[in-house]
Amino acid sequence: MDYILGGRRYGKTRKCLEWVLMDNEPTSNYPFWQKIILCISPQEAKRLRSELRRMARSRGVQDPNDLIYNMVYSTEEWNRAQIGRESVKVMLDNADLFLQQMFRGQLAGMTLTEDEHDKIIRLDSQNNWRRL
Repeated sequence: MDYILGGRRYGKTRKCLEWVLMDNEPTSNYPFWQKIILCISPQEAKRLRSELRRMARSRGVQDPNDLIYNMVYSTEEWNRAQIGRESVKVMLDNADLFLQQMFRGQLAGMTLTEDEHDKIIRLDSQNNWRRL
């Protein structure tokens, strides 16, 4: 699992977008990709899709069938769509917001279990990153 840590507006979401574009193979089954990003709201999903399309175009990625749309979901969209589908790798953008919404309060803390394959990426205010 990858953990992307950083302050507000440090580029965490941009790293998520780069992650979903990197080595993401299309599949024949819905959602048509091996990796997706899950975000907190339909409005945020729309914003991320727009940014993802812009990034893909700047990298020369051709997407005539608009399958890039299916790389980003809000929780609402994903809950409706994923039933009975094959599993995919999911990157949560702003996981703290998911948990705060789930528990209806400010999150005091959490633990995460690290394994040997985990990557922890720390972003600084200049959008530089380093692995911890």
